Amino acid sequence: MDPRSREQLWSTVRRIVDDGVTVLLTTQYLEEADQLADMVVMLDGGQVVARGNPDELKASLGAEVVRLQFADDFSFEGALSCLEATHADHRLRTIEVATEGSAAEVLEMLTRLGEAGASAVKVSTRRPSLDDVFLSLTGAGGPIRNESKEMAR
Repeated sequence: MDPRSREQLWSTVRRIVDDGVTVLLTTQYLEEADQLADMVVMLDGGQVVARGNPDELKASLGAEVVRLQFADDFSFEGALSCLEATHADHRLRTIEVATEGSAAEVLEMLTRLGEAGASAVKVSTRRPSLDDVFLSLTGAGGPIRNESKEMAR
């Protein structure tokens, strides 16, 4: 759907819910679920892997996601070995780490990277999304998803 049609559909769904009607929405577009759902159930391979309201699910990852970018493969691999990444992109040499969002925690992480010889060239933070929750819970090989493209935000 184009953005205008999607917003009109969302508005209609919100109006129906406000009238007290229960709506069962099946979607792979997790931003849509975040905006419209009171309760989210995530499935992987036909099995329930998470259930809760969107805020609860996102809070399960921490208050913030720190995204780190590295200049070379050596630094990137070093960072992967000393941090618990929830997402990694080898092509872009980026990793994402769930944190509580405190400045002290981010400073400690950057210090640990520096001591390991894996200094980041770029650091940014953002709030976790339902996409982050899904990626942290699903997929072969555990929580780190090595993708050639960045997740759409």
